[in-house]
Amino acid sequence: MFGAMKRFGGTILDWASGVHPLETVRFISKLMTPLKFPRDGKREINAAVEIESKIRKEAEVTQKRQNVVAEPDPGVTKAWWKAFKPSQIVAMDCEMVEIKKLDVNKNQYIDMSTGIFKAGTVAIVNSEGNPILNKRIYYPESSFVTNPHTERVSGFRKDSLLNGEDFEKVKAEVEKMLEDKLIIVCGGKFMDFKCLDLNPDKYQKFDLSQFFYKIHYNPNYKGKTINDIGLRSLVFHFYNVDIQSGSHSALVDAEYTMKIFMEQYTKLKVENIDDPNDRKRYHDIFKEVKHVNDRNIEALKNEIIGKC
Repeated sequence: MFGAMKRFGGTILDWASGVHPLETVRFISKLMTPLKFPRDGKREINAAVEIESKIRKEAEVTQKRQNVVAEPDPGVTKAWWKAFKPSQIVAMDCEMVEIKKLDVNKNQYIDMSTGIFKAGTVAIVNSEGNPILNKRIYYPESSFVTNPHTERVSGFRKDSLLNGEDFEKVKAEVEKMLEDKLIIVCGGKFMDFKCLDLNPDKYQKFDLSQFFYKIHYNPNYKGKTINDIGLRSLVFHFYNVDIQSGSHSALVDAEYTMKIFMEQYTKLKVENIDDPNDRKRYHDIFKEVKHVNDRNIEALKNEIIGKC
């Protein structure tokens, strides 16, 4: 009897520490019971082995259950932007120039508006707002429209883009960089693509204006008008910074486009989060966003100072 117990002693101690206390007490009490016949001891040892086997199997089943990764709850709606890794999200902005009409006979540009806009500068930033592309594009002197207004907005003078790179070369770099990416822009009806001769429909894109806009009801007319909230107004509203008080910068605009998307949009988008194109929501949160322009910016700055 004692030889058998010695032989199984290590096994008994191994499982005894992990079984239910009542099971342990029951087994030990049996061991302490005086045995009348040798076969009784053999029967008790066999019972111990069976209990050990049972406990080990239950422990294995429990371990397997703990290691199983829970399946996503089909009832939980996933935010649409979560389908992209952070490394797949970029923001893009372009500063454009209007190309003049070319007199092919004289091989010179005529000071005439054509309505054709091309990228003068283009910038792309990653999801952290760090620049991954910042290019200036070459145009011959006086080949695009310049006047006091365009010079103030873009900063481009007639000779500003002589040190730029070839249009097709920059376009190819941008195309490669935008492959398999979610591209965030702000306003302009995707002109940031069109001014580079890129087809917007070929890309996964999102315009902040799809979400940040105001609805105005005109009492003189039936219906409503939708006014997009521009990047300058959004940045001033959220960060009290005027990013376009002087010449616009494609890089600065791209940086703040991403900043607003990551820090504001992803927190404010609480309805129909699986649909980036949804516009059925409340607009109260945007009623306080004021339109910022050169005429009222100083007054708006003074309002902020007065509140401090």
